[in-house]
Amino acid sequence: MSALKRGLFSVSYAGLWGQPALTLEQTIEKAAELGFEGLLFMGKRPHLGPLETDEKRLSQLRSCLQSFGVEAIGVAAYNDFLLTAADEIPIAEMQLSY
Repeated sequence: MSALKRGLFSVSYAGLWGQPALTLEQTIEKAAELGFEGLLFMGKRPHLGPLETDEKRLSQLRSCLQSFGVEAIGVAAYNDFLLTAADEIPIAEMQLSY
């Protein structure tokens, strides 16, 4: 059985509710500064949007995590691809775009 890790959710620094907006690199640094062992990534814009995140970006984030001694503990995807809607409503595309 694995031990639980204390993690910070990157949405805390996404600037969505009027708080400071930090880049993912700044959020990783902040997590280390605050003593968190891991970071849960917000899998949406402005942090880890699936349409903007490629292998190069993931490699950059891996390096940043390693340099601050923070572990990636997951990605919160927020998408529900089982939602139903009328055929003319592109619900999956809408979820991926936000």
